[in-house]
Amino acid sequence: MLRIICIVLTITLLIACKKSSIDVNDNELKGPDGADIEGINLNPILENLPQPNSRLTRINVRVSGLSIANYIYKVAAAETLDCANATGYSLNPIGTPIDIDISTVPDGMMGLCLLAQHENLIWQTYDQAIRYEWVKETGALPSPENLRFIHGSESITLIWDEVQDSEGFLIARALTLVDWKPEDGAIYEIGRHDLVDVIASGSESSLVDSGLVNDTSYHYYVFSYDENKRYSPPSIISVIPSLNDYAWVKVQPGAHLENAVVAGTRFDGSTDLYLCRGQQLNQAGQVVARLPGKFVPDKKGDPSEGVCYVANRQQTTDFEILVLTSGTFDEALAWSSVSQGPSFPAQSIIGGNSLETDLFICRFKTGMNDVYIPGYVALNQSCAVDAVGVPNNTTTSADFEILLAK
Repeated sequence: MLRIICIVLTITLLIACKKSSIDVNDNELKGPDGADIEGINLNPILENLPQPNSRLTRINVRVSGLSIANYIYKVAAAETLDCANATGYSLNPIGTPIDIDISTVPDGMMGLCLLAQHENLIWQTYDQAIRYEWVKETGALPSPENLRFIHGSESITLIWDEVQDSEGFLIARALTLVDWKPEDGAIYEIGRHDLVDVIASGSESSLVDSGLVNDTSYHYYVFSYDENKRYSPPSIISVIPSLNDYAWVKVQPGAHLENAVVAGTRFDGSTDLYLCRGQQLNQAGQVVARLPGKFVPDKKGDPSEGVCYVANRQQTTDFEILVLTSGTFDEALAWSSVSQGPSFPAQSIIGGNSLETDLFICRFKTGMNDVYIPGYVALNQSCAVDAVGVPNNTTTSADFEILLAK
């Protein structure tokens, strides 16, 4: 009796295994019951493949085939590509091309793996994957290194290191960060091109860009190129021209806020507070006051989005952030302890105004956690800051720190 049970169990397992397997051999397709599907096989057709030696930095391969519903694929450096490994594949319906940017993959042997699925939902097995290889040899030069700047009023000086075997450099500028690369072989005249302004091309490894607007964010892209006008990936730097080592920058797309000045800590210690100033408008839409306060960033913790709070009022949309345009905080600025009085140190920064009264940037420790909160102060007045849990959201102190320029 036990022998009969074992035989029945063995037969049952064999049937279950056969029904759950993908039974495809040499691309000949079989149905779920194991029967041949006459006259049909999985034979994906790949068109527009890269040449065996290719300078392409983006591939667009068309995939077609009789009775194929979908396919999966992956592209990588050949030495790291394992078609039998299920990880890393992407799914496309038939008729949708493989469109991939491979510009960041170093020159060398590349590979493509592909498996197809029949309309009856049967897939090829991984050991049946199509594998195609080619050599990517763009001959692209490396990006210029050590890109740096010297900021001035209405001008920026860019400097970078020479690139071996380079014929020259192309420099472009934009008001927002964009994804742009010159087309290999093309010659670019000075002027507008798609998303950027091409501002220089030549052999010099420095550039003075003048006629700029102070306290405005500019993003520069420096490419090297060879004698055949093959362009490197860009080196990118964001700069703010200014009279000082700091500037008030409006929070908007493209604004360079990476060096925003930290002036305190949120009451619960969860995030830094940055320096902001909100604008107060009259009924005609004219700015009648600029009030320094605290900027509370959103959950990301950076100053690209959030709310500017000032004493006695809340600003949500029309405000600016204080940003360093050169050097570090310790090189450009300092906090100095002072008290309410008729004068402040000569280097005190005027951060705003109200009714023709200059407002300076101040801060003091407050709240249950005794953390710094930034705000504003006028001569002969106390420092006023927006605070949580107090009347009118405002608290003041006659002893405080004031922000100085070095």
